[in-house]
Amino acid sequence: MNQKKRRVFNKAAYEEFVRSEVATRAQHLDFDGLDDESESIRDVRLFTFATELQSDIVRAQLAKLHRSIEIKEKFTIPTSRPKVSVKNCSKKTWRLDAAPPFVKMDLKIVAAQWHSRKKDSTFLQLTVLF
Repeated sequence: MNQKKRRVFNKAAYEEFVRSEVATRAQHLDFDGLDDESESIRDVRLFTFATELQSDIVRAQLAKLHRSIEIKEKFTIPTSRPKVSVKNCSKKTWRLDAAPPFVKMDLKIVAAQWHSRKKDSTFLQLTVLF
């Protein structure tokens, strides 16, 4: 509150704190008597600031949960196991051309000679193949 009066309040630092792990792990926020019956204007302002801080922390927690839910919905692993094969390649010619000491090679022939391991997932097979 003093920072706001002196016009040195840093909104970015405030938002960073609100989103921090320390703030989001807070289980119980105690206002230490700020909701007293004989409130002065300063007490009301402190209570308002404390309530705003509490709501901003809860809002940051909800936003974090919402993002994690969105990510989980977007990246679902397919239930079927697609088959990895050279026939699934969309291009007719896959060639690797480079200057010496590298060689020209037909990647389709190299891929046709490749054998996958049985325990690997489809995505790991694709990574190993390429």
